[in-house]
Amino acid sequence: LMFSLLLVCLLFFFFNDTATTEIYTLSLHDALPISRLMGIDFTQTNIDSTRLDGANLGLCSLRLKDFKKRRFVGVNFSEADITGCDFSLCEFEDCHLEGAVISPETTFNNADLRGATFVGSELCVARLQGAVITSNQASSMLFDRYGIVVAGNLDA
Repeated sequence: LMFSLLLVCLLFFFFNDTATTEIYTLSLHDALPISRLMGIDFTQTNIDSTRLDGANLGLCSLRLKDFKKRRFVGVNFSEADITGCDFSLCEFEDCHLEGAVISPETTFNNADLRGATFVGSELCVARLQGAVITSNQASSMLFDRYGIVVAGNLDA
């Protein structure tokens, strides 16, 4: 009986403590920048207004997400499935997309990609109209069967 009473008191204190409660009530918006979310499937999740700065989204599935007009700082998309995502008018700073799954439906129109690394990703299959990329990014792109890559503006 004494043990049960002690357990109830501890649980009551634990879940009524404001600091502990704050840990459990952190929103996804607050938690993502410090999270390691590798391998999570976000295809059915609404993350449109979620701040992703510093998030590790490696191996995640982000298929068909609309990320228009966003700024990404320190986000790791390595080996993530970004098939069909729209990154139009986005800015990338210190972001990694090595080995990311990119499809012809993936859009980077008018995006500033100078702060992103794409080694091992087929960036050339994506829609890149008006995108700003570095000459190093252009030289590492895979060429199609005709040896032509339409890549937008080159910025040294």
